Parts: sequence; C-alpha cells; structure tokens
Amino acid sequence: MAEAPVPAHPTSARSSASGAGQGTDGRMLLALAICAGASWLGGTLCRRLLRQPELIGQLAAGILLGPSVFGRLAPDAQQWLFASDLVHQIDVLAQLGVVLFVFLLAHDLAGHNVRGLGVAAGAVSAVSAVLPALLGALLAWWLYPEYAPPGASFPAFAGLIGVVFGVTAVPVLGAILHDLRFADRPVGILALGSAVVTDALCWAAMAAIAAMQAESLASSFLMVAGAAVFIAAAAATARWSRAAAPDNAGLAITVIVVLLGASCTAFLGLHPILGAFVIGVLGVTGRAAQSSTADRLRDLTRVLLLPLFFVTVGLRLDIAGLIDPGMAGLLAVAFLIACAGKIAGATTAGRLLGLRWPDALQLGALLNCRGVTDLVVIELGYRLGLLTLPLYAILVIVAVLTTTMTAPLMHLLTRSKSSDVLVAH
Repeated sequence: MAEAPVPAHPTSARSSASGAGQGTDGRMLLALAICAGASWLGGTLCRRLLRQPELIGQLAAGILLGPSVFGRLAPDAQQWLFASDLVHQIDVLAQLGVVLFVFLLAHDLAGHNVRGLGVAAGAVSAVSAVLPALLGALLAWWLYPEYAPPGASFPAFAGLIGVVFGVTAVPVLGAILHDLRFADRPVGILALGSAVVTDALCWAAMAAIAAMQAESLASSFLMVAGAAVFIAAAAATARWSRAAAPDNAGLAITVIVVLLGASCTAFLGLHPILGAFVIGVLGVTGRAAQSSTADRLRDLTRVLLLPLFFVTVGLRLDIAGLIDPGMAGLLAVAFLIACAGKIAGATTAGRLLGLRWPDALQLGALLNCRGVTDLVVIELGYRLGLLTLPLYAILVIVAVLTTTMTAPLMHLLTRSKSSDVLVAH
C-alpha cells in the first residue's frame, strides 16, 4: 500500500517563501544600488570630463544597463537583475521621482520673476515655441500612419510632437547659464525667462493632449471640468496655506500634498505629474515648501529617484535599432527640424527685440536645450499611448543631442564679439 505523501511542515513552507522573498528583495536592493551608482558615476564623469549636464551621463548609464549594451554582453545577468517584476517596482519609484521633479520644477518656475522682462520673455517664448511646434505637427502628419500606436488620435499625436519640439528645460538651462557665466547677462536672463513661460505653456498643452486621448467626448469634458475644479481648489488652498503658520513637519506636509494633488489628476484620467505641476506652480504647499525643505526633497530626488527614471528610459531603448537606414534617416530629419525650428524661432524673436545677430543666435542656441523636461514629456506621451517604442527612442535621442550641443555651440558663438545689449524691452 502506497504511503500517503507527507504534507510540508508549515514552518518549512514559510521558510521557503521567506527565502524566495528575501532573494527578490536582495535583487531589488542590488538593482537600486547599481542604478544609483551608475547614474552618479555617469553624471559625475560627464560633468567633470566632458563639461556636459549630468543628465547626459545619467541617461548614458541607463542605456548601458539596458538591452543595448548590458543585455547584449550578458543577457542572462541582465535579465536576472532587471526581471520584469523588478523593473515594475523600479518604475513605480521612478514615477515617484518624476512627480517630485515636476513639483520642484513648478516650484522653481513660480519663484522666477519674469515680469521685469515685460513683453520680451513672452514674445521670445511664443515664437521659439510655436515655430518648432508647428514644424513638429507637420512632421507628425507624415509619421502618423506608420509610427502612431493604435488608438492614438491624430490631434493628440501631433500636439505631443509639437510640445516635444517646443519645450526648453529650465533646470538644465539654468545650470548651463551658470557654467558659461551667462546667468547675469541680458541674453541669459531673457533666455531663462522665456524658458519659464514656455515650460508653463507646454505643461498646459500636455493637459489638453491628455484630455484629447480620452475614450469619448463625454470623458474629455469630464476631464476638463474636473481639472478646472481641481485647479480652483488648489488656488484657494494656496491662498490659505500662505497665511498658515510654518510647520516643523514641512517635508512631510510637502510630500503629502504633492502626492494628493498627483492622485487627484490620476483619478481624473490625467497623468499624476500634471497634478504635481499645479501644486508646485500655485504654491499650494505654502511655507511648508520653504527653501530648506525644497533642497532636502531635491537631494532625495536627484540622488536616487530621478536616476531610476533615467534607467527605466534606458531599459526601453535599443540603440541597435537606430542603425537601420530608415530609422537613422528619421532621426536625422527629426533632429534637424527640432534644431531649425527652435533656433530660427528664438533668433528671429531676438532680432525683432533689437538684439544683434551674435546675441540673437546665442538666444536661439540656449533655448534649443531640451534636457530632462523634454524626457519627462516624452515619457508622459508614451504612457498616454501616443508613442511606439521606435519613435520614443528617436525623440529621446533628439532631446539628448539638442541638450549636448548647447554648451559647445555657445562656446563657438561667444568667440565673436557680442554687444549683449537688449535695445527694446
């Protein structure tokens, strides 16, 4: 008579499950350490050796850890370290980093006083954003039949490409201006003020694009109505929070309010980062987000969370696919259109305001810097279902190239004598 199988002892089963869980936790912590370390090393080397923004090196580190390099050299090890379940967990932390980054960006935008520039910043922003956006929309008309994913509406697709081409990265631009010692020059001040206005307009456009992607007209209406109520409530809360007494728990209050705002727009069907932007630009956190609190939050975001975002971007990119002649040609066309639209638009606006040619060209070169803000916009477009992976990769490379070329192009332009005087205000 066959013996009945002996059931596993509960303690043994728990130990086995615990061991498996500990193994997964160990891989997760190892992956986080590698991501943070590679991002820090890449950013440091890029800044010190190449004199380029840190994000270039951080994104390069993400690409090296992805299928383009690590996945080809050691596919089993790459799959073990970045298994799909672990990548999902890393992506959750990366999205938290993006939410906090956008809040800090909006918080900093609200702190910039562009009123002193009069109509100059608005005029430069309008021309330097509208021209590349229109060229991007024209390119989208050509790309839509082949490169738009199923379910992507053409207005939303064209609008996204326009925003991607029209945006300027305020944080990276500020760092470049500081490194070039242009931060206190009229051209630098005008460029930063114009970028602030442009970024605010671009995020408003992204909210409209998200509404365009709704399943029906009724859903779009509900999104717009809900967003209007959310903004009104946020503005009212901002007025109250400015009068509230400062709290010692400023960091906790700031994070809680940002996450609540992000969750509101997520429930509305919009992306969470749009809620974080509204919270930041309206100053809803009040004096809780004073400079010391913002600096602490910025350190956490910059050191750990945002590098995870660069890694998740790199994990999606397969650079080998761009070797294909068709893809390489499309990359070249997108890069030329993005540069031509931005530089020509800003240069024309500068000339109309009275800048001499060297200064106007410098203005165009500075505003062509797209940086991490553009990467976040591209990521948002991908999550809204508006980009296929090949087009996602092309737009990411364009954002990196236009950011990389800013400092060398400025060094080239500053060799010529510049009056650096703004005649018209």
